[in-house]
Amino acid sequence: RDGRRLIDTLDNYQANLLEAVAHNGGIELSLLDSMEPWLATEFLTLSAAETGGLSADLSADEALKSRSRRSGKNIIYFESAEDQVRQVSGLSKETQRAVLTDTMEQFDSLDDRLIDMAQAWSIGNVATLSQLIDFDPDTTPEGYLDAVLYARNTAWAERLSRFMEGQGTGFVAVGTAHLLGERSLIDELEAKGYNVQRYFAFLGEDVIKPVNPSLPNVPSPTD
Repeated sequence: RDGRRLIDTLDNYQANLLEAVAHNGGIELSLLDSMEPWLATEFLTLSAAETGGLSADLSADEALKSRSRRSGKNIIYFESAEDQVRQVSGLSKETQRAVLTDTMEQFDSLDDRLIDMAQAWSIGNVATLSQLIDFDPDTTPEGYLDAVLYARNTAWAERLSRFMEGQGTGFVAVGTAHLLGERSLIDELEAKGYNVQRYFAFLGEDVIKPVNPSLPNVPSPTD
């Protein structure tokens, strides 16, 4: 609204990338140009997901929420929408532009990568997911991993710890990236003394099994 333009904050290479992704993605350049770098990154990622046939309306999140509502379950959120916006909008402009640049450079193949992630997730292929989701602090823009993963994992582990000290049973759903790599939510819980084990829901006949070299000895759901 104040007339500022995203393209005015970019160098020539980044500005050319912005024009290219707008053209290739069928997105109005003026729309992207009106956004802060973090929002343009989110918008491009969602655009690529839609190109790949993925939809937030058909996500695991929505399926779980729908099932919970039908069952009369109490739904609690770890974060508000404002919390999530602040995590990325609060990053330095330099970091925001670096993340945007990385997204623009990968944009033409981003839909395929997101599809690969969804397929790997659907069969529990942790090895592939870990390769597709990059946690390398040496190549990730400064502060990004802390904001979107590490700090949140620490806060969530603290909240889950308080919950487990109480009564009752709960089901918690988090994004895949929070369960992978170092300083994951699993690591944070184990650091608090909890024994965290992976549970394979599908171990019977004629079902999809995780694609791993070997499966651990775990009890079947009928044991």
